[in-house]
Amino acid sequence: MTTPPPSGTPEPGPWQQHPGATQPGAAPGPAPYPPPPPGGAFPPGPGTVPGPGGPAPYGALPGYPQGHGPSWAVPPPPRPPMNGLAVASLATLPTCLAPVSLILGIVALVQIRRHGQRGKGMAVAGVAVSSAMLLLIGLGITAAILSDEQGVDELRAGDCFNTSAEPGGTEYAVEVIPCDQPHNAEAYGEARSGYSGDYPGAELLELEAARECAARLQPYVLDVWELSDGLWPSYYYPRRDSWEDFGDRRFLCFLHSGDGPLEHSLRADASGFTPEQLRFLELSGPLTAALISEPPQEAELEDFTGWADEMTRLSRQQSDRLEEAPWETEGVAALAATLAEARRSGAEHWEQAAAATGWDVFQQHYDSGYAAFGHQEEIALREALELATGATPAGPGLDA
Repeated sequence: MTTPPPSGTPEPGPWQQHPGATQPGAAPGPAPYPPPPPGGAFPPGPGTVPGPGGPAPYGALPGYPQGHGPSWAVPPPPRPPMNGLAVASLATLPTCLAPVSLILGIVALVQIRRHGQRGKGMAVAGVAVSSAMLLLIGLGITAAILSDEQGVDELRAGDCFNTSAEPGGTEYAVEVIPCDQPHNAEAYGEARSGYSGDYPGAELLELEAARECAARLQPYVLDVWELSDGLWPSYYYPRRDSWEDFGDRRFLCFLHSGDGPLEHSLRADASGFTPEQLRFLELSGPLTAALISEPPQEAELEDFTGWADEMTRLSRQQSDRLEEAPWETEGVAALAATLAEARRSGAEHWEQAAAATGWDVFQQHYDSGYAAFGHQEEIALREALELATGATPAGPGLDA
């Protein structure tokens, strides 16, 4: 706010007082020409009234006192918009979608340059990091090609190989070896996940892989009881990056030896069994597969109750088939009937375990189901059929 001059003070004129001017009361002489302003600018023309405080400096507009009319501020130029693809390029990196991140980053840089948008730093970071990730993947693939190793996704049933991965670890390639040379693993089957869409998580895939691989073991080896205690069913399942980037849905089932190297194939030949032996192995296969696919200890109660429900169904199914099958060898029919009764008794406990709503009740019927399972009765029937009796299916409740 400006302050008006005191009453009686004359309004300032358009000229400055020159030094050496006459004293008050003397007649003014002719005013000299003022020196030219700097920079070639011209002084204010006639009628221009400098604002309070003297004339405006060079290059500035003369100021006006507040209250002499409205004034408007000149807004700053609008901030350029953020490029959405630059944000997406950086955001997709944690999901391991390196190819997508690279493409988004490149397109974002083109758009930013063309439209003057923000986000160049994020786009550059997305391109740089995704390029580095793809380079590392490419180097790994190249190293696998140049070596004697073969990608896990290329393994097929019957391939023997050496695996160095620990349970729960990750493996991209393995050394494939002829089965008559020392090795520690043999592939016996493959399956495809029934899940689609987003990655379901490692826990669900492990449960599914265990079921699918257990069902493929008996047809490959024919008699699971011939496997040594140091052999256990294992599997490879897709990681999140291979699921999302490459559409991988494949399980690879293999037997892993923990007791030293193998020097022969584990694939069995049906010509080495009698028709009666093959009949028993075929009808006992589904229940054996269910035993092998028992959920791990860290699984949820609903996983165990679902498994117990399957044990109930397959125990009763095997009981009926044992009684219906034609047995030619003397004494086998009676032993088959005894085993059928044990399976039927065990099914009663499995059914109650499947209906359990708490861990205590489930554990009680789980133990009773294994106790009534008929393990000794099955050994007796196997002896009569001249089948292996030295090993048992890999069920935790069947420890000898």
